[in-house]
Amino acid sequence: MAALQVKNVPEDLHEQLRERAEAEGTSISEFVLAAVRRELSRPRMQSWLEEVSHDAPTQVKRADIVSAISESRRGR
Repeated sequence: MAALQVKNVPEDLHEQLRERAEAEGTSISEFVLAAVRRELSRPRMQSWLEEVSHDAPTQVKRADIVSAISESRRGR
């Protein structure tokens, strides 16, 4: 298994990583590795844009949007 070292991590970022890892009951290394896995599991932005560019445009009327927003606000 390969090793990865990250240098020049600002103290505040390191502290946030430590706190998050501790809250999840894991080490900083395990927490960062999980974050990297999550990030790499997402499609690259360019790939995603190419994929959705083939989709037909969605036709939505302004009145439908305003109605949905109003309905949502009433539900609060």
